[in-house]
Amino acid sequence: MNYNNAKQKFETYLESYDRSNDKVRLKIIHTYGVVHDMSEICHRMHLTEEDTELARIIALLHDIGRFEQLKRFDSFEPTTMDHAAYGVQVLFEEGMIRQFVPEDTWDDIIRTAIARHSDFHLEGITDNRTQLHARLIRDADKLDNCRVKLQDDLLVFMGASGKE
Repeated sequence: MNYNNAKQKFETYLESYDRSNDKVRLKIIHTYGVVHDMSEICHRMHLTEEDTELARIIALLHDIGRFEQLKRFDSFEPTTMDHAAYGVQVLFEEGMIRQFVPEDTWDDIIRTAIARHSDFHLEGITDNRTQLHARLIRDADKLDNCRVKLQDDLLVFMGASGKE
């Protein structure tokens, strides 16, 4: 497991999307913002190198379903697509995860963390390490969501002006 290799593959994945599209650009910036916040959280929690790498890879991939949502619907609205479920489908049912993480050792943790990253409550996760990573990505995602809503253009994010 290697974050830098996963990041290279992620950048290749992004080549099929229009980076000049403001919504795509916003999602890329958000993704790397979540990776940054995740690194900070892991450092402050004194997590092992392995858990930090795993957490950063989960952060990198947590919104992979959003890019297809934007391509299909030009929207972040949850009524158009469950981006977390779609991300899990693309990564695990279609096998894309092997591009980012060659071994399957952490698949259950990655799958659960990505599937549940938008959940307010993380009930039903019985494995402590899986619970840790689900909490980490949920919290890092929400931290950067605050930045997005405070700093980024609401017209891009919401698809409507502040007046609307």
